[in-house]
Amino acid sequence: MSDITISLRWAAEHPETVGAIYLDAPVCSLSFAAERTPGNASPAMLDFMRQEAARHLKAYHVGNRRELSAHPDNPLNNYRPIARAGIPILAIRNGQDQSVLPESNIDIFAERLQQAGGRIQIIRRDLFGHHPHGLDDPSPLTDFILDNYPEAE
Repeated sequence: MSDITISLRWAAEHPETVGAIYLDAPVCSLSFAAERTPGNASPAMLDFMRQEAARHLKAYHVGNRRELSAHPDNPLNNYRPIARAGIPILAIRNGQDQSVLPESNIDIFAERLQQAGGRIQIIRRDLFGHHPHGLDDPSPLTDFILDNYPEAE
């Protein structure tokens, strides 16, 4: 399972331990792999995603995509604690990402988080695919962390 999904789950379960979150081409939907079809994935990608989906179903002890999508640990369903805690998020959204479709991941997460009063800033990289991660100029990330990281007591 994606480190991003685990990071969002940790933040939702332990918001008092999180000062800020950085997401880069994030998986925000547990069912992202199960939602792939011949219409939104190449044959090679579809085969890989079907294998991933089977692992996700098993890991979350559910039988189908709908149950996985509705799972309470799915970040698309478990964003409210992050919003309530006011944890700021910086996310990179890659518009040409064919691995983790932003339309069914970060776009939905960001909308729900903002509707719940959460804080998210999105850096759009419309011409990038899933890779490369990171930014050529890391100053937006370092500025975000320095601006939002709680002061040491």
